[in-house]
Amino acid sequence: MNDVKLHYFKSHRGKRNYAYIYLGVYLGRSRYQLYHRYVIEQHLGRKLEKDEHIHHLNGNGRDNRIENLELLNIRDHYIKHNPYGTNPKKNLSKDILIELRSKGLSIMKIGEKFKMGKSSVYRRLEEYGFA
Repeated sequence: MNDVKLHYFKSHRGKRNYAYIYLGVYLGRSRYQLYHRYVIEQHLGRKLEKDEHIHHLNGNGRDNRIENLELLNIRDHYIKHNPYGTNPKKNLSKDILIELRSKGLSIMKIGEKFKMGKSSVYRRLEEYGFA
């Protein structure tokens, strides 16, 4: 890593309030690469494929330690960030609702997680016989 020239750019906000700092790695041409991809490539000793994504285990996009990075395919990375699928309302089953309530999640938090208003969550509770 000593022969690599790092360029630091201003950070910007991405989805889910992750802050990404683009740490430019000079690659012989005027190309830059996300630093977390560079770290994984050095660790594996090969270039990453375009469909290989890097997941920050602790959710901090600035923490590029190898133990905080996980190599995933596109589908698995999407599932990590969207565990209830593309239409979470359809996936709020009775079992999931019971599990989340038993963990102490409020109606409001369940609504946020499933992209529903709290009245919709209450309605779902009534449908399942909990109201």
